[in-house]
Amino acid sequence: MRGESSATNFVNALKNLPCIEGDDAILRPVSDFCNPDDMVFKAFPHYFRRLPSDFLKDEWNIYLWKELFSEIGLKMFPTEEDLLMLCRDVAGGKVNDLKAISSLLLDTILKRQRLTPKFSNHFLSKVSEIPFVLTTDLSHLTWVLPAASPSKYIGIDGEQFALTKLQGATTASHSSLLWTVRPIITLK
Repeated sequence: MRGESSATNFVNALKNLPCIEGDDAILRPVSDFCNPDDMVFKAFPHYFRRLPSDFLKDEWNIYLWKELFSEIGLKMFPTEEDLLMLCRDVAGGKVNDLKAISSLLLDTILKRQRLTPKFSNHFLSKVSEIPFVLTTDLSHLTWVLPAASPSKYIGIDGEQFALTKLQGATTASHSSLLWTVRPIITLK
């Protein structure tokens, strides 16, 4: 038992120890850095600190360092707060590649919701109210009226994007089941 307690104390001490030099030449604890393989962290390098390149030189080193660092606090996935902030940035048009980033965030949220632990109900309620999801063009479905009021239109580099909230949305795979307010006529 004494050995387990010593090991736990050692790991806990490492969690708070500033031991990695960041790009700003300041020693920081491992918990200030993020998983270099996570796509969300890669897409937002200005928000998250990446491990210095010395730790990422070859695959074997990456594996060993990541395993050690994940035990002492390396941020492996974006937190609920991180994702809310990033979704708000998309809704505000503060991202470079809106299509790719919107899709990445939506995929991340949907994939992570299938895992354990799942997102909190509070997070799901908050994220469902943020208009960060691109709407699908349904003009090929002539019986469906265009959305009367998507949650938000954003213009970036001369291109218009319609963004909507998850709340009340349906997937494009169900678009043929949508009803219309247009009158129905019979052709002879």
